[in-house]
Amino acid sequence: MDKFIKRSVSLSDEINEEEKESMKKKPKIVHRKYDEIYINYGFTYCGDESCPTPKCPVCGETLGNNSMVPSKLIRHLTTKHPSVAQKDKTYFQRLKDQSKEQVNLMSSSFKTSEKAQKASYVVANMLVKAKKPQSLPETVVLPVCKEIVKIMISQEAAKEIEKIPASAKTISRRINDISNDIKSTLIENLRFSGVFALQVDESTDISGHANLISNVRYIDGCELKEDFLFCLPLPNHTTGEEIFKVTDEFFNEHNLEWHNCISVCSDSAAAMTGKVKGFIAKVSEKNPNVQKQHCFLHREALMMKSLPEDLLRVLQEIINYIKSRPLNSRLFNALCQEMGADHQSLLFHTGVRWLSRGNVLSRIYELKNETEMFLQSQGSDYAHLFKKEEWLAKLAYRTDIFAHLNELSKKCKAEIPIF
Repeated sequence: MDKFIKRSVSLSDEINEEEKESMKKKPKIVHRKYDEIYINYGFTYCGDESCPTPKCPVCGETLGNNSMVPSKLIRHLTTKHPSVAQKDKTYFQRLKDQSKEQVNLMSSSFKTSEKAQKASYVVANMLVKAKKPQSLPETVVLPVCKEIVKIMISQEAAKEIEKIPASAKTISRRINDISNDIKSTLIENLRFSGVFALQVDESTDISGHANLISNVRYIDGCELKEDFLFCLPLPNHTTGEEIFKVTDEFFNEHNLEWHNCISVCSDSAAAMTGKVKGFIAKVSEKNPNVQKQHCFLHREALMMKSLPEDLLRVLQEIINYIKSRPLNSRLFNALCQEMGADHQSLLFHTGVRWLSRGNVLSRIYELKNETEMFLQSQGSDYAHLFKKEEWLAKLAYRTDIFAHLNELSKKCKAEIPIF
């Protein structure tokens, strides 16, 4: 052991000696300084004072720091500006002062006030919430505001509206700034909270791209908060390993620790709940004490699918008969308007958005009289169903049950913690 330590010390000494020798061999870089006498040769300077660059006030050209010598400055003046080569110091000093005045004038003219900057951020924030295109403020919002202010207040006040930066690129930068600020604030709150819980789900958008969506719950003071954490693309596969890889990279990028994640909530997909390669199994390797939760919305969605489909199948066929034919849809709309109904159309059921099933039942029950009259006028075999008390009782019961389940689900989402 002593021999190894002595050898390590000797090796480190040799390395240090080599470093010292290499530093001695490196040439020392010398930065030339600006002298006030250089104004006689028609030159001022710009940049850092420790390494200034000579600037010609006549043409505005800048040279390298190694040109900060009288011979090179005089050569530039005599070769490129021979007409002013015989001018005295006051002439070049006047050009220097005029250049500074122009810079100050341009900066003051194009400087955006604090109020205009704030208004630009407010417009960008409202635009994102309304899900409108980024070009809308420049083409519609500001011109409309300008005309309103001109009519209601004065022409001078309308000119102030023009100072608000609202181009598409500016609004895009504002949106990115707001997004980054929200993200950094959330990450900081998660670190300060100490513990948090994740809700993770993989979904495919309309273009066929797979995205990983995650919400997070944490304690902020004495209050339990839930926020959107991230939406990241899954470039290749949607396996549990890939989902964990994307989430782990996000944690490493923002210095979040897995041992602070005390609960994970997911659906019953194999990529999430697999015992070996599932997402929750990978999380358990990082934090063995993590709690596994199943999303209660998916539980109720599975329960809904287990209900008898006789009534729902008939209703779906009735809705398709009216909604899938444009002529029938227009005639039904006209009939509802004539009868003074609260609604003028039926609703489709979407399997992904399972809460829509309760809305479909509620709508068709509210329009049962209009639906019966329309089916009778069309000679449909389903018209007689609306005269059966037992069938209407089943429809009313299912409508009431689904309405209560929908309301319960939305309340539980806001009130029941997942850890």
